[in-house]
Amino acid sequence: MPKDATDKPLPQFNQRQLGELFGLHRNTVAARLRRVAPDGRRSEGRGRAVDTWTIPTAAAHLCDRNAMLVAVAEDPAELPPAEAKDYWDAKLKEQTFAHREGHLWADEAVLEAFSAVFKPLASKVRAISDTLERRAGLTARQTGVVDEVCDELLREMHDAVADTAGTTLETTA
Repeated sequence: MPKDATDKPLPQFNQRQLGELFGLHRNTVAARLRRVAPDGRRSEGRGRAVDTWTIPTAAAHLCDRNAMLVAVAEDPAELPPAEAKDYWDAKLKEQTFAHREGHLWADEAVLEAFSAVFKPLASKVRAISDTLERRAGLTARQTGVVDEVCDELLREMHDAVADTAGTTLETTA
């Protein structure tokens, strides 16, 4: 039986108890400990004996080592080189998966989508003054005011998209 530094036997826990301690479902605990030799057995009543493990034995198999290291380090740059590599490899795989599943888009694809939506809209906004001039008989001065308002609206839309994208967008007329 494993003992602590003072030579006292360590407490032992069954799968249900380990699940409660580690916040895992009992079936997850059973799967992860399937190939781990138990530290002992104890009677659960009615002649039924169950395998038990100590925290050090169970923790090695129930805890996500990378998650613990990141939680302890708080900054991946503080991780030891091997763990930092594992961390960034995992992040890259996560990003690749998200991209493949359509949850993450490349910048170019996002800008193309914005462009596909806003170019026709910008054309229609620019045509407002011409349409009003023809249909309502606006004077040149009134048409100029409408053009200024439309240009300001397009600039505001451009700035809002650029702020959302976090970049400076090229302006094409």
